[in-house]
Amino acid sequence: MGKVHIGAAFGYIVRNSTDDNGMRLAAKVACRLTDMSPSAVRSLDSDLNFSVRSMGLKPSAAYTVAERINWRRASLLIHRTIGPNHASPASFDADLNEAYVRTWKRQEGGARPTRHGPYLGSSYWAYSKHAERIKTRQAWPEAIQLVRAGKRVAESATLAHRAIFARWFGNSATQAAIDVLNLTLNGLENECTGVGYAGPHAQGNLLDLQEVGFAGDGRASDVKPGPAWGTAQGSIPGYICLESKFFDDAATSGLRSVAHTTTGGMEVSRGGAVLHEATHLFGKTADVRLDDQVFTQLNIVREAKHADEKAYGPKVCAAFAIAQAVDTVRNADSYRLFCEDAYAA
Repeated sequence: MGKVHIGAAFGYIVRNSTDDNGMRLAAKVACRLTDMSPSAVRSLDSDLNFSVRSMGLKPSAAYTVAERINWRRASLLIHRTIGPNHASPASFDADLNEAYVRTWKRQEGGARPTRHGPYLGSSYWAYSKHAERIKTRQAWPEAIQLVRAGKRVAESATLAHRAIFARWFGNSATQAAIDVLNLTLNGLENECTGVGYAGPHAQGNLLDLQEVGFAGDGRASDVKPGPAWGTAQGSIPGYICLESKFFDDAATSGLRSVAHTTTGGMEVSRGGAVLHEATHLFGKTADVRLDDQVFTQLNIVREAKHADEKAYGPKVCAAFAIAQAVDTVRNADSYRLFCEDAYAA
């Protein structure tokens, strides 16, 4: 399960939605946790428990017992990850521990992390199961495989490969799609990207935890479960939040070995879900609104409930490529479907 004591420490590193230095410091701590072994993370979370060592602890004039414990957790988490040469206070003196955290905010909060590739954000360490962290780590290289397959097919002149491209992009300019794929591949491989957890075990704000990427403006907000596959927020470096359907084996699979049908449901792979969000983040795609022609192609009467329907899923996106082809090269799910079919080819 999630590391509740690490999660509580993160909640005291980032104190509110405008705490930019705290967000950047938390991101650097999360980068280090991402690089640690599972056993090392478990050991660290155990060391932040303090259930025995805090017995008999009394509130001070300015701090409750819980605040004193959590400030010490926050300072020790920083020391054990990014500050091993600068020992944190060895007591539950909240003033000393809070001052230690403030010092690290000033020292490390001026710039975002610059690692290559993704890191699991503080919400992952607070809430997700170990198996969910494994799925996320596996999905990233799977997304890279999918983009490379898409590039190979898009750059090919064979009739079979041209048919795969036309299925999802119609008569759109091939180079425009290749440009988006190149931007997406570079982003997946090289850009520092925070991955947030909005999966089934996110429990709102019980840990007083806020994390960048969950708010629509890219700032910090409370961590809450989301009902879809994911969202992308912010500019580069940005954040991808993976939601409940990403972790649901009934809704999301591993890499596909067969082409999509146009009679079933969404048919999403985990690598494809990451790829979809990565095209938003790095390729500046959108979830494009359907024109009336697409509903005509689908033989559906456009009603009020369809007013803002977007191009998602194989059935809709196949019709989208026929009736609204000019917009496919900026539609995220068209890339996801194309790359999954290219990989299966």
